[in-house]
Amino acid sequence: MNLQDFTRGWIIGNFEPSVIKTTELEIGILDLKAGDKGDGHWHEHHKEWNLILSGAAKIGKNLYFEGDVFIFEPFEKSNVEYMQDTKLLVIKRPSVSGDKFY
Repeated sequence: MNLQDFTRGWIIGNFEPSVIKTTELEIGILDLKAGDKGDGHWHEHHKEWNLILSGAAKIGKNLYFEGDVFIFEPFEKSNVEYMQDTKLLVIKRPSVSGDKFY
């Protein structure tokens, strides 16, 4: 298997395809382009941890760089802007299908 075989880089969670199917959490390795912005979605059940593996992101006035972690709590909107091409390790807990709202 290859990371490109998975939907947008999501490799673990309650979905197919997955390396491990579980309702406990979701893990993805996501590639974002400089200038990409969060779409303002939120989750009612997930807490989401984002570790910047490479690149940079801005949320409000806060800047995050390689090695930094930013967190979205349930009901917190994803208003992030990627300042450089960025690779993220994203962990969401729990894995609840359909938990994405606009």
